[in-house]
Amino acid sequence: MLYFAKKMQFAALAALVAGGAGSMQLHAQSASTTPSVTYTASGRFATTSASGTDIFKLAGEPFNISLVVSESTKPHTHGAGYATYTGLSAKGTVTSALIPQSPFTLSSTHTFMALALGNPKYDVIELVMPVTVIKQKITITAKMTAPHGTFTKWSISPFGAPVKLTATSATVTYSDGTNPTTLSIANGSLTAQ
Repeated sequence: MLYFAKKMQFAALAALVAGGAGSMQLHAQSASTTPSVTYTASGRFATTSASGTDIFKLAGEPFNISLVVSESTKPHTHGAGYATYTGLSAKGTVTSALIPQSPFTLSSTHTFMALALGNPKYDVIELVMPVTVIKQKITITAKMTAPHGTFTKWSISPFGAPVKLTATSATVTYSDGTNPTTLSIANGSLTAQ
């Protein structure tokens, strides 16, 4: 039973990195190819969970993810102030106090991203990333809010000035299938380049 629990801990721990939020940057590739946008998220989780039991001991720990999307990528769905993208590739690392061999590296080619603007108070990025580690399927969800006007448009593109993310503007939820836990982001920033 302890062995199975360790496997589950490793699986969910490795999966969480994808949903992290924190420092985000956008970089364009050379003009000779279709430009791509690279979202890079890094930061540190708050020291206590916002809800649920942090069974994978991620509170207070650092994370880093990157998501590369071609500017020519067409949204799966879109409207006047929103767009969703599916089948995106993301990778990253996450550290856990539970397992000394941290950080863990993981990747996914099935990441979902939603961009929404038009709320009078804030714009939103939401990432949903399913990951399989040691034959265990885990889904993490990260939601970040930024001041209204941060995004210049809903399509994949660089956006406005750097925005500091706080516990009230960025959260990550992960679950091993039975125990959902929400962690706030203690520090990080949302930037474009």
